Amino acid sequence: MTRFFVNEREIPSPPLGFSSLDGVLKHVEDNYLPPDSVVRQIHIDGLSVLPGESHEIPRDLLEGIERRERVDISTGSLRDVASDSLAEAASYLERIELIIPSLSSSFQAFPGPEAFANLKELYSGLYWLTLLLDRLEKTFKMSFCEIAIQGIPFRAHQQSFISALHQLVGSQEKGDFSLVADILEYEILPFLPIWRELFSGIGQRVAAASTT
Repeated sequence: MTRFFVNEREIPSPPLGFSSLDGVLKHVEDNYLPPDSVVRQIHIDGLSVLPGESHEIPRDLLEGIERRERVDISTGSLRDVASDSLAEAASYLERIELIIPSLSSSFQAFPGPEAFANLKELYSGLYWLTLLLDRLEKTFKMSFCEIAIQGIPFRAHQQSFISALHQLVGSQEKGDFSLVADILEYEILPFLPIWRELFSGIGQRVAAASTT
């Protein structure tokens, strides 16, 4: 019989019918999740499953919970999760700030498979940043319309950034690699300090909210 643990404390097995991970999580959220908390980590028989990324885990693992030996669920406060995500975003911005110049250079010549793979990873990372921004805004009821960076409302920066991304994708699809290189170097790269300043300001707001 499967054993279930929340924050290392064993809980009774969910009622019959909870054979999927989604069902177990719903049961935990309804009965064992502290206020203002979210699920941070899940382990099924020692295999880590990140919330929101269950599509990457084999289906038989997610839907065959009753056949597993142990499910461990860890929770954390919304502020802790936000702080961790903001720290990860800051680290990511530092990494790509170093990577983008060399990626741009690789597209100035005829790019190889590695360049395209790195560009794809960049798209994924930038999408994650925008997704994180949206989640933070909704979770903490912040209005980024009120935030100005370098004297310009962030929303205006964001629209310019999205436009640059569309141009980047379009240039790649057309095979205009010289333009890809220019957009990376002269439009995407200069935007990174704006992201950094925004996330720093959000971090300060989250920290201030935790003391009120």
